Amino acid sequence: MESWTYRIPLIPNDAVTYILLYVPAAELLAVHRLVCRQWKEIIDGPTLWKKKCQWEGFIPKTIRRSPKSWKVFYVLSSLKRNLIRNPSAEENLDGWKIISNGGDKWRIEDLPGDHGTPHPEEHVNKYFVTSFGKCEKEQIIDLNAEGYCSELLDNINPAIVVTD
Repeated sequence: MESWTYRIPLIPNDAVTYILLYVPAAELLAVHRLVCRQWKEIIDGPTLWKKKCQWEGFIPKTIRRSPKSWKVFYVLSSLKRNLIRNPSAEENLDGWKIISNGGDKWRIEDLPGDHGTPHPEEHVNKYFVTSFGKCEKEQIIDLNAEGYCSELLDNINPAIVVTD
């Protein structure tokens, strides 16, 4: 009995990279890098991630200084968003735990309100207001649930900015 092996011709890296641009990052890292050695090298290399960053608008087409890892830069850039649930009172006080509610208590007003001005972001139509008394609210954010895996938090230490 005769045996034979058929080898699929190597697809050029540029073509594979272009196709992989359309694949979500989580799938690239969890599944597609296991397809074959060529795909693993492309997914583990910088070119695909730099192109994904450019394609999704995370960096300008020209950049002066490259990050240490385009893959890490892409993952962090794709996660960069406001993690606070209901930051502009559109859902009343949902998502917030009231710590103290002094004076006239927490209220929600429509913008621009009696003394306010329109918000620069058009989708913001409401805001939280307090009075002379002490009012505090808090919200716990699970960074793992938001896509910041423990390895990323431990090894990369991304900057976490809290502003009001």
